Amino acid sequence: TTGSQISMPVYVNGFTDIISMQGSITFDASVIDYFSVSNFNLPGLSVSNFGTNQTGQGILTYSWYDPSLQGVTVSDSTQLFTIDFNVIGNSGENSNVIFSNNPTTLEIVNNSFNVLAPTYTNGLFTVTSSINTGLEMYMDSLQSTTGSQISMPVYVNGFTDIISMQGSI
Repeated sequence: TTGSQISMPVYVNGFTDIISMQGSITFDASVIDYFSVSNFNLPGLSVSNFGTNQTGQGILTYSWYDPSLQGVTVSDSTQLFTIDFNVIGNSGENSNVIFSNNPTTLEIVNNSFNVLAPTYTNGLFTVTSSINTGLEMYMDSLQSTTGSQISMPVYVNGFTDIISMQGSI
């Protein structure tokens, strides 16, 4: 809802023997306002790997490399990092969160120094109206390969003074 903060996770599949990755992520800065990046899950990945000087225009850049050049492998559906936004748009508005070649070219390189041609799946954020109860539960949309193990996070907003809950998924 307007005024809340959200975290958009970035997941990977097939991340095997990777020595570098870079690119841009774009979003509608009139709907969601960049706040920070967090939850880093690659060796050496930190806030210093992100270019934030254009986030007011809806552009976040990133660049990471494995200094050992041995290559890093992570399990399918590993969350590499999250992008945290403040919701500033109005109910019914949305923002695509898009992997982009501009201004930083999308590139992933493996330890054989081959530039890979991965598939990128963009995200979508929609501003909702406030819920009368003040409580909201929701899950991400995930993609994965057959045979892999995934973790499906379940989130809540307005979870205040709750003494019990139940349901089925």
